[in-house]
Amino acid sequence: RAFEPLPALDGGRDGMEFYDRLLAESPALLHPGGMLVMEMGMNQSGDIRQKVNDKQEFVVKRIRRDQAGIDRVMCLERTS
Repeated sequence: RAFEPLPALDGGRDGMEFYDRLLAESPALLHPGGMLVMEMGMNQSGDIRQKVNDKQEFVVKRIRRDQAGIDRVMCLERTS
C-alpha cells in the first residue's frame, strides 16, 4: 500500500465508484464481443457481478482466483 497512489486505493464511499465509472464508460469503447478485464479487491466479486447484471451490456465470461483462492480478475464480454 505504501507504493500505490491514493486514487488507486480509494473507491469512494462504497468502494465501487471506479467500477461504476468503468462499466458506464467502457461500452462506448468496445465493440460487441470485446472483452473488459478487471482486477477486483477481496470480497468485491459479488457486488461487481450484480452491477454487471444490472447494466446488461456485458456478460461475465470468467472469474480467475489468485493463489489464495480469492476472486481476483473478472473477464467480461460486451454484448451489444
